[in-house]
Amino acid sequence: MATEGSSVVRKKKRQAMALLDANRLHEAGDLLLQICHLEEGEPEHWMLAGVTMGRVGQMNQAASCFQKATMLRPDFPEAHYNLGKALKGLGRLEVAASSYEAALRLRPGWTDALLNLGNIFDLLGRLREAASCFQRMLEASPGHPAALKALGSALMSLGEFEEAMACFERLELMEPDNLDARIGKAKVLERRGDIGQASTILRPLVEAGTRNLELDLLYASMSEPRAAIALLEPWVAHVGKEIEQRPGASLHFRLGALHDGIGEYPKAFEHFRKANSFKANPFDLSAFSSFVDDIVSAFSVESMSIAPRATHGSERPVFILGMPRSGTTLVEQILCSHPDVFGGGELDDIRRISLEMLGADRGGRISSDSLAALDADSCNRHASGYLDRLDDLAGHSVHVTDKMPQNFIGVGVIALLFPNARIIHCRRDPIDTCLSCFFTDFGASHDYTGNLEILGGYYRQYRRLMDHWSDVLGIPMLEVDYETLVEDQESVTRSLLDYCGLEWDERCLHFHDNKRVVSTASYNQVRKPIYSQSVGRWRNYRPYLSPLIESLGGG
Repeated sequence: MATEGSSVVRKKKRQAMALLDANRLHEAGDLLLQICHLEEGEPEHWMLAGVTMGRVGQMNQAASCFQKATMLRPDFPEAHYNLGKALKGLGRLEVAASSYEAALRLRPGWTDALLNLGNIFDLLGRLREAASCFQRMLEASPGHPAALKALGSALMSLGEFEEAMACFERLELMEPDNLDARIGKAKVLERRGDIGQASTILRPLVEAGTRNLELDLLYASMSEPRAAIALLEPWVAHVGKEIEQRPGASLHFRLGALHDGIGEYPKAFEHFRKANSFKANPFDLSAFSSFVDDIVSAFSVESMSIAPRATHGSERPVFILGMPRSGTTLVEQILCSHPDVFGGGELDDIRRISLEMLGADRGGRISSDSLAALDADSCNRHASGYLDRLDDLAGHSVHVTDKMPQNFIGVGVIALLFPNARIIHCRRDPIDTCLSCFFTDFGASHDYTGNLEILGGYYRQYRRLMDHWSDVLGIPMLEVDYETLVEDQESVTRSLLDYCGLEWDERCLHFHDNKRVVSTASYNQVRKPIYSQSVGRWRNYRPYLSPLIESLGGG
């Protein structure tokens, strides 16, 4: 015999389904939440409530519902998948990735989950993992158009141009009128420096009036600035309507750069401000400051004096670090123009190794006694894994660069794993550095760059940490100032080569002739000789920079 409570639940469920059928989603959502609390142990109720809350844009509530469903039934793949979608909508990308991974453990080969996970890895700059997801999609569903497009884009960002082009050509062969295939091919050509061929593909589409923002953004990058502005400006009115926030941000970043290039600084700054307003969540500067406190405490002078070191003796890695936009890409390009140096780009290994070595919790926090459990065997094991990665990348090159800027956080771990490594710290005027970060489209990474006050606070924490490493390190570190490099390229280049134990090579002065692939935001700049226009650039924007200057400590 049914209980009175179950009768009430059945009645409310009928009402909720009727409301859903009538598209009265807010009312249905409220009713479904009531049902969840009446039968709290039913994961399907929480699942349906979460889906409904997501449809009305209440993403925090939706995420809570899906989280409850996964707790009640850990083997519920749809709940993990939808939790990933909700968390991505909230900008919590790392946690969203974990939810998609949980869904895929329960349902391997799920193409939608692989696509979403790959897109998150792409946003986070974890390109190799993104490409792996898209390849798994194609294994599960050969010829999947979205997988071919996404894989082509990821491979292009990794500099694997032939493989990327093959993806777009395969997509075009399957669907001859596929616009994504044509744009993808043009992007590969543009990244290779074949601007003429790229323009040949795009020009007929633009002249025919093809309405596609990605097409226009790419064509604008090959056009004269005022023509590019005229092409892109009409799109601004559609941001937030049919144009979502992510491409909308890219539009404003591009327009900001175009206006900056022709000296229209007020218009440029307004576009950069709008672009950064799309950042999903404000960066938690207080949490980052506490994180730096943890590192300083764990890597004290005392703990570093007794901590074990790896004993392999390798001098192969060259770590180039500092704030983003401080010259790290330029320094790497100079060094890897030497025949004995391979440019490894931005490797994520030190971050990953640090978290594992130091026993970080899920939030990345470490304890003050993290070094106490280390021994030489552990250091050697982690160092060997990293060196194996360099072997895979670089073959027999004498040195391999790792220019992940955020390795400034892991300098202590680098010192333990590679006591003989070279560390090059790139510095630049603080205001120029921060302004360049604010003006750069980093996608979903570097989320501290979207607010000038927070950006200044982040910079101060970076400087605090670098000052700490100077106090506790037992290895020398070469500091390279961007302004000095611009003023006296040869002298700084000689210092770089001497520090790395390399013979002089004239090719390092002509780094812009190096055809290697650069996957960071600076890929266009290192195709040109050194120029001085970026030195003191912040003065063009002085009226807008009080929050940044005050946050840096100059107010």
